[in-house]
Amino acid sequence: MPLKHWVETALLLVLALITLLTGLLLSILPPLPSGGGLGFGILLVSTLLYPLMLSPTLRRNRADKEFRWLHAVPFAMVLLWGAIEWGKDLLPALDTVSEWYRFGGGLIPVTIVMFLFVMFSLHVIRRRAVRITALVGVVALLSIFAVADAKFALRAQVAEKVFAPSFWKALSQNTLFMNSSSRDLSVSSDPKEEAWRKMLRAMRNEASSSSSRRSSSSRSRTVVIAKVDPPRLPSSGFDVGVLALLTLTAYSGVVHRRAMRRVNT
Repeated sequence: MPLKHWVETALLLVLALITLLTGLLLSILPPLPSGGGLGFGILLVSTLLYPLMLSPTLRRNRADKEFRWLHAVPFAMVLLWGAIEWGKDLLPALDTVSEWYRFGGGLIPVTIVMFLFVMFSLHVIRRRAVRITALVGVVALLSIFAVADAKFALRAQVAEKVFAPSFWKALSQNTLFMNSSSRDLSVSSDPKEEAWRKMLRAMRNEASSSSSRRSSSSRSRTVVIAKVDPPRLPSSGFDVGVLALLTLTAYSGVVHRRAMRRVNT
C-alpha cells in the first residue's frame, strides 16, 4: 500500500525537528579530538538508527526513494561535522568552517537541509503548502534562537552545564544552575580542558562583540533619524501585488502541467 500523504507529511515534519535538534547539539559539542568523543558517538549512532529502523516501513509502503534518502541527512550532518573537527589539525582553514558550522545553533547547515526538504515538497501537489510552511517555521525558530544566542550566549551556557567534565559533580551538589558567568574559563594546563574552555570563551566573545556592534549601530541609527526626516520612503523592486500575481501564475502553470501529464498517461 502506498504511503499516505498525511503520513508522509508527518514523517517529514519529524525529520525536520530531528535535523533542527542535530544542528543544535552539534553547535555545542566539545571540539574533536581533544574532547566530545562520547557525545559525538552517541549522536552519530542515534542519527543512524532512526533511518535504519524506519527503512522497512518506508519500503513496505513504497515511499519515494528520495524521501527515504532524506532520512539519512542528519547522519550525514554529524559525519561532516566530525570530518571537519578531525581535519582542523591538518588544514587550519577548517577552523573557520567549523565556526560557521556551529554559528547560531547550526543555522547554516540546518537551513541548507530545509531547502532540500522544500525542493522535495515541491514535487508533491497535495499538502505542499502545509509542508513548506512548517519547514519555513523551523528555520524561523532556529533564527530566533541564533539572535538570542548572539545576545545572551545561550550555547555557551548550555554547553557548560551539559558537557563540562564537572557536570555530574555539580549535579550531585545542586550547583548545576549557578550563574555561568562565575565559572573559571582561564587558561588550563590540561589540553582537553583548555580546548573546551577555548570554545566557551569564543562563544562568549562572539556574543559580547555582537552585542556591542548592535548597540553602536543603534546609536548611529538614532543620530541619522534625528538629522534626516524624509517626507516619503523610497521604493525599489517589484510591487507586492506583482510578486503575488507572478507566484499564483507559476503555481497554476505547475498544476496545469501535472494535470495534462496525468491525462496523457
